[in-house]
Amino acid sequence: MSGFQKSLITLVLTVALGLFNTVISSSFAVGANNVSLNISNFTANPLRVVVFAAEAGLRARDDDGVVGNDFGEPGQAAFDAALSFIGPRERTLVLSPGNWGRPTGDVPANVTLHPERGAFIDPGETDLVINRLSRIGRYHWISPSGAGRVLLGRGAAAEVFPEWWGGDPDGVTDCSAALQAAIDCVPLLPATIYRPGISLASGKYNVLTPLNLTNTRVDGTISRDGVCIKGNGYRSVILGNTGGIVIDTCGSQFTQLVDFKIEAGATNPSTVGVFAAPNTTLNQCQNHVYDKLIINMGDNGAANGGLGTVGVCNMGAEEHSYRSVFWKANRPVVLSGSKAYIGAIDSSYQTVPKSHSLGVTTFSGECALFALGRRYPAVRTADVNSVSFYNTYITNEGTGGSNDVAMEVMGALDTLNFSGNVESLGTLFKITGRLSNGNVRANYGNVLNTSVPLIELQGPSEGSIRRSDISIQMSTHNTRNLISVLHNGSTPGAADAVSSYIQDTTIKANLAASYIALNQNLLKNSSTRNVQIFGSYSEIKIDRQTQEIYLSPVKVGEIGGITEANVCKVTLPAVVANKSSGNFTLILEGMVSNNSAGTRNPAVRSFKAMQNVVTRYSDGAIYISDADGGVAGNQANIVDDTATIAVNPSGLNIDAVAVKGTAAGVASVTFAVAPTLTGGGTGDSVWFTGRAKIVWNGFKARAPLLSLPYK
Repeated sequence: MSGFQKSLITLVLTVALGLFNTVISSSFAVGANNVSLNISNFTANPLRVVVFAAEAGLRARDDDGVVGNDFGEPGQAAFDAALSFIGPRERTLVLSPGNWGRPTGDVPANVTLHPERGAFIDPGETDLVINRLSRIGRYHWISPSGAGRVLLGRGAAAEVFPEWWGGDPDGVTDCSAALQAAIDCVPLLPATIYRPGISLASGKYNVLTPLNLTNTRVDGTISRDGVCIKGNGYRSVILGNTGGIVIDTCGSQFTQLVDFKIEAGATNPSTVGVFAAPNTTLNQCQNHVYDKLIINMGDNGAANGGLGTVGVCNMGAEEHSYRSVFWKANRPVVLSGSKAYIGAIDSSYQTVPKSHSLGVTTFSGECALFALGRRYPAVRTADVNSVSFYNTYITNEGTGGSNDVAMEVMGALDTLNFSGNVESLGTLFKITGRLSNGNVRANYGNVLNTSVPLIELQGPSEGSIRRSDISIQMSTHNTRNLISVLHNGSTPGAADAVSSYIQDTTIKANLAASYIALNQNLLKNSSTRNVQIFGSYSEIKIDRQTQEIYLSPVKVGEIGGITEANVCKVTLPAVVANKSSGNFTLILEGMVSNNSAGTRNPAVRSFKAMQNVVTRYSDGAIYISDADGGVAGNQANIVDDTATIAVNPSGLNIDAVAVKGTAAGVASVTFAVAPTLTGGGTGDSVWFTGRAKIVWNGFKARAPLLSLPYK
């Protein structure tokens, strides 16, 4: 029997349909073994088919297949002879176990190559192109000894296994070269649907050298556009022992990282999961998709020049999409348009420019970002635009630091969409740059520090919010300030002019009125304007040197009881010697009524009142106007008043309303509503409902602050 005959297996399939049996024979190539499989007794309808295959290279082929051993022992001579015999015909060439080296030329497109387990190809010093491969399992068959690579042509394979180059996901074997060879085997193919994916098995692929997915598109270089690495969920792991970046994608386009895990190793732990950036040769790095990608880079706050470990660092790489990702690092996400904000992170293979625009970055699906060790914010943005986080969960895991910030905004962040949940990290935004055109819908759970504000603006740099709509719902821990302002890391003093401001913005949070008031230094900045803040049953409107609050009903009088009650307060800036002059006008309008119902006699009186207040430049002494325009009294000038409207003249009457201002040293002025009540209705309460507004001018570095009387 010839070598060709010995390499065939006869597989007998018995197929029964009704009362008829049909026997079908096919040939399978498995080296020099002979196997006969008989399957019979198929009697049930419909047709039943049994397919038999062996894990170790058993493969169906037609009777026109060619076996390399028929042309001699494994080696280049037999390889060349087999290809010569096939010529232009469509044939499968089976390479049995042995070292086949390589053919003199490439494997032509009409030949489907099938190396069996134990067969090895060595391209030597020049690249070998294979245009067609049969379905080859996860076993080693490419063993390069020189600089030559095995390159796959269009349609050569649906997927590529690093095991072909000797990769072993045992967590110990260095798989750097095998993974890199798998990445580099497809440069002949267009960076579109034709490129096969690099498929990872379950297990851990240890890498000691950063995987090079970078690209320049320079003639003679390897094209790495369109590379797709895909795995089997969290079971497929690239174990990073590079001491730095695990996957470097600088300059690549259409890269896909799908359904696997990147994890820091123990011997030389990697500190960055993925680095994406343009390079000085190819000034772009676009259209990446990371789908169901899991990253855990561990806790090392000193890594990357003090930046900490980073899940994904994107420096100027635009139009990237992150779908249903789960990332753990000191900083899971760094998005920057400048190298100045990415610490010591840099490419091992390309020169990264100092800056590049960064826009259209999208997190979708259900994304989870864990800041490890409570050292740094989970997200850093710096000079970026059009960033969207949809259904994103942000939290902290572990101890070691004292960070309370979820998202850090440096430079410009223009157009932010955020919807999701935040826990542990009490401050949603720390803004040292500017947030513009934000649309934020955040839900808060438990936080580690219940005293930190929800938003922190840092001076003396910009620290601003513009044209944004922010809504925050707290499930718990809602007794803390909405916004704080820091100047050089501390609360600004009475003479500290801050550049932070809020403009053309609406903020909603389920906070009590006492927690939504703005910082007086922030109010002093003339750029703070057209702002609305909604708390629980309260509202503040701020415009150019004006503040307005809506007041919840306050009981101000009762027949036989109280005769007045405080309704609002204006806190004045702290005194700065010889620089404390300023003035404001209070405008109070609304109505007083007994809110009667049933058999009681309803009465109501509406009014609008004004008080003028000035402070002395030398010492901040307060002077309050009265109805006659002097500075010694404390009763407001009633500029508009209605008569009492009462159903029963013999019942309760509200004859007049006074608004009184009382100074507390040089610190504040409290305003009370005092109705004059006559008639019957002992015990009947009278309430004030309305709004207060101040218009102010002067003062050094802080503005007067209008609030409820207990703030």
